[in-house]
Amino acid sequence: MAPFPEQPGRFGSCQLHFTLFPREEYSLAMSADCELLLSGAGKLPWLMTEVQGGNNTYSGARAMCPTKEEITQWLWIVMGTEGKGAIFWSLNPRASGIESGEWALLDFQHQPTDRVAAVAEVGNCLKQHKTLFSEAKKLDPGISIVYIRESLWTEDIVSKGTPAAEDGRIMCMTNMLGYFKALSGSGITPNLKAFEEYDFSRPDYTGQTIILAHQIAVPLSYVPLLESFVQKGGKLIVDGMTGFYDGDVHNQMLTGFSLKNLFGGCISEFKRIDTPYLYRLKGYEQPVPGYGWKGLIRTDKGAETICGEGELPLASRFAYGKGEVVWVPGLLGSGAWKGDARHLPAGCGRSAIRTACPVPSKPIIKTS
Repeated sequence: MAPFPEQPGRFGSCQLHFTLFPREEYSLAMSADCELLLSGAGKLPWLMTEVQGGNNTYSGARAMCPTKEEITQWLWIVMGTEGKGAIFWSLNPRASGIESGEWALLDFQHQPTDRVAAVAEVGNCLKQHKTLFSEAKKLDPGISIVYIRESLWTEDIVSKGTPAAEDGRIMCMTNMLGYFKALSGSGITPNLKAFEEYDFSRPDYTGQTIILAHQIAVPLSYVPLLESFVQKGGKLIVDGMTGFYDGDVHNQMLTGFSLKNLFGGCISEFKRIDTPYLYRLKGYEQPVPGYGWKGLIRTDKGAETICGEGELPLASRFAYGKGEVVWVPGLLGSGAWKGDARHLPAGCGRSAIRTACPVPSKPIIKTS
């Protein structure tokens, strides 16, 4: 979602990718959705629309009735991500047609429900502390999970009409959300940005981290921006089959890997794995599970192997300018997404990411 300065604000629906999450993680889905909207809005104010007001029976992807506690939590997540408010779907139910008798905050006698009371409680708090909430800003955590639209489009194009579209190989979104889930569980709410929304114009990126999680298509025009980011002190964490294609769906493994100089190597081959591979990364106490594919790296001079299988490098660290690239061509985010207790005990994957991305020492909200 690119910013449009001529518009007074931006609006977004809270339904984005909610069906990927179980009910108990809808707060996480709301948080991810808010981060996407905050980034897309840029400097403009934004509102969340279509927050579910009440029970749905036959319409909607999942039948549910939000609790008053969920309503309260969702609203505070919106406000904590600089949202200026939320619009519910809907206040009162339709009497006929699709969605009749569904979704409403009010009951069938048009009386307020406990969900209305929850909305009023949040609203009253906002009024009592108007100055604080009108000026509050989310501090930059220094960690940005960056997605590339061409990756999502490419994944859709190459899998459409094939078994891959239905058998679990579509992993760009869930692998990325796995990092969001792991970091959020560690007390960090990372930025969630489209590539073109990231500010690559700064003179120094010391202390800043970008995570490219299984972004299978990287347009050639993006490579110099990534090189500049790392050259100026940024840390780039890369996993999965990032860069497998360019922006025109040409396979870069065959035609010349455009990220070779930045990553400090290229891929020998990717191997499909049916069970998680446990990456024992140098400096990490616990193994981190990778799903889907395992990439074999042909490292260049200067690249440090941080995980290997015999003499085959499976993960590397490469200094580039003032910064560095940590490259693990396996889907580590999917381990956090799946929450596999056998291979990812509580905190294991999170601590690995936390080591790579130090926790900010400042509070997450600031006021002017």
